[in-house]
Amino acid sequence: MEPTSTHNADLIRIGEFAELAGTSIRTIRYYEELGFLDHVSRTKGGFRTYRRCDAGRVRWITRLKNSGLTLVQIARELEIDDGNDRRARVVSARDRLRTRLGHLESLKAIIKEDAASVRKALEFLEACQNCDALPDSGEPFCSDCTLQKTPVPDACRALM
Repeated sequence: MEPTSTHNADLIRIGEFAELAGTSIRTIRYYEELGFLDHVSRTKGGFRTYRRCDAGRVRWITRLKNSGLTLVQIARELEIDDGNDRRARVVSARDRLRTRLGHLESLKAIIKEDAASVRKALEFLEACQNCDALPDSGEPFCSDCTLQKTPVPDACRALM
């Protein structure tokens, strides 16, 4: 991140910053430890202070984490090391966001396919409730369903 002039009014203590960022104080300290927050200062009394504008960065980190990225991957996403060339930083950020969007679009397709598979398995299991031919506990699930005349969905086999 590029240093900007900061007025004391823009600096807030960790509790207020965590609330503004939508996370816990512990998470803020952890992100600082990992180097995700590099504009942290301290008061004369030793209290951490943060720039209000960095709360958006923490919210973005949380989104990346919630979408399944590891901390190492998040660190890579946050690295925009193009010196002080603002245009290069914009291009780098844009390229990373385009890559991220492509990744999310592919995940969207995978999730859609997985949801369809789970729906199919749920429909299949609804009919199994009334089946007299269900195997005993510990036995392998039916190889083919004679009641429904369809193969057993993989999700059912995996869970039964």
